[in-house]
Amino acid sequence: MSGLDDRKKLTHAKNRKPLNDIPKSAENRPNTRSTSSRRGAEKDVPITFIGSSRTVKADLPEFTNTRSRRPLHSESKKELSRNPVSRGEEHSSSLPKSSPESSVSVMSSNASLWSACTEEVNKIGVCAKRESRNLRVYKMKSFTSNMEQILSNDNQLAPTVIRILNSRNSWCLNSCHACLTFIMENITSDNYGKRSACLKALASITNSLLDTIIGFASTKTRRIGVDVVAEERAAKATECIHNFRKIVKNRDKIYKQIDQETIYKLDAILERLKKVSSHK
Repeated sequence: MSGLDDRKKLTHAKNRKPLNDIPKSAENRPNTRSTSSRRGAEKDVPITFIGSSRTVKADLPEFTNTRSRRPLHSESKKELSRNPVSRGEEHSSSLPKSSPESSVSVMSSNASLWSACTEEVNKIGVCAKRESRNLRVYKMKSFTSNMEQILSNDNQLAPTVIRILNSRNSWCLNSCHACLTFIMENITSDNYGKRSACLKALASITNSLLDTIIGFASTKTRRIGVDVVAEERAAKATECIHNFRKIVKNRDKIYKQIDQETIYKLDAILERLKKVSSHK
C-alpha cells in the first residue's frame, strides 16, 4: 500500500506546473478596483463654456435640491404676535393720501353734477305741469263739437290729444278731421315724440277708420228734405280723403326728410292709402 501511495505522489508532482509557466496575460491584466474607490480618486474637472472664463467649482454658488418649506401656522402666529398691526392701520396705509387740491376738484365736480340733475328735474316738472294742464283742458272740452277751433287756438294741446286718442284707440271722424292737418305737418318733425305720435295716429286711422271715412264721403244726400248732419259728415270725410291724397302725392318729398325706421312705418301706411287714390 505504501508503494502505491508513493507512485501517486510522483505522478502528481510530474503533472504539476511550475510557477514560471503562468501566462503573461494574467500578469499584464490591470488591477481592478471598486467603483466607490475610483469615484473618490477622480479629481473635479472644471467645466469650460465657449466665450466664458474658467471658473472653479468653489466660485459657483451652491444650489440645494430641497424645496422651499412653507411656514407653519404656529410660526405665522408667532410672527404676528411679534409685529402686531391692526387692520385699520393696514387699510389706512394702503389708501392714497388725498391732497387738498384733489378734494376741492371732487367737490366742484359733485356740485356741477348736482346742478345738472336739478336742471333736468326742473325740466321734467315743467313738462308734467304742461301735460296735466292739457289733460284738464281736453277733459273739459272733449264733448264739444268745435274741436277744430280748440286745437287751432291752442297748438300745444294737439300732441296731448293725439297721444290720448292713440292710447285709447278712440279715433272718429271729428277727431281725424281736427288733427289730420297737425299730423301731416309733424310727420317730418325733428322732435321724436311728435313724429312717433303722428305716425302712430296715422297708422291707427288707416287701420280702423279708413273704410268708414270713404263710406261717409260716398253717401248721397236725399232728394226730399235736407240732412244737415249727413252733409257735414260728407264734407269732413271728403276733406280727410283730400289730405290723404296729399300724403300719397308728396311721398318722395317726405322720404327725403325722415330716417329709415320712419320710412318703414310710412310704407305700410301708404300701402293702405291706395284705396283713397282709387276712390272718386
